[in-house]
Amino acid sequence: MDLLLNRYSQIEYVLSADFEVGVGLINKAMEKADEKRKWEMWLAQYPQMTKESYISFEDFHNRSSRKTSTEPQKSKTEILDDVSTIMQMMKGG
Repeated sequence: MDLLLNRYSQIEYVLSADFEVGVGLINKAMEKADEKRKWEMWLAQYPQMTKESYISFEDFHNRSSRKTSTEPQKSKTEILDDVSTIMQMMKGG
């Protein structure tokens, strides 16, 4: 909730938005928080950088943004089964 309040002062708007809009706002807030964290990490490393070891923030951000998943990938059928289970739970069944 802090993440949302930090980015969007009118939390009622986020909470009353359509599901897709709400998820989009949450994802954007998470991206910005991640970018801020990486910026602070880059700033901490900047004083120790030399001409030879210098890396731009954009390169640092891109390099640290590569996602490496350690979880096994689910098949389309497994994902659809999960969706079906979630939909059943949401309907109270």
